[in-house]
Amino acid sequence: MVDRPRTRARRNALAEIHHVTNDLDTVTRNQPDNGTQLYERQRRDRSLKHWGDDDGMGTLLAKLDPVSYQQVCKAIDVEYDRLWRGLGIPRKTSRKP
Repeated sequence: MVDRPRTRARRNALAEIHHVTNDLDTVTRNQPDNGTQLYERQRRDRSLKHWGDDDGMGTLLAKLDPVSYQQVCKAIDVEYDRLWRGLGIPRKTSRKP
């Protein structure tokens, strides 16, 4: 069964990432150093904060460069999907010898 709202949300998120990446490409093409200084500054300015509240819920707050952002989003989506669909239980795979 396909979770249509989740699929639609993921598609929209990927389209937004693609849009941001295209914007960054446009910016870097117009810079004499091809965006190297911009990227180095973005990498230097990355940050991540996380904490748990009184209810036991966790919060993440991150400021990431575009490359790291895409990698983190993909990892979170994969883990979220695994936990949501499998309730945190690893799927058994049937491997034939």
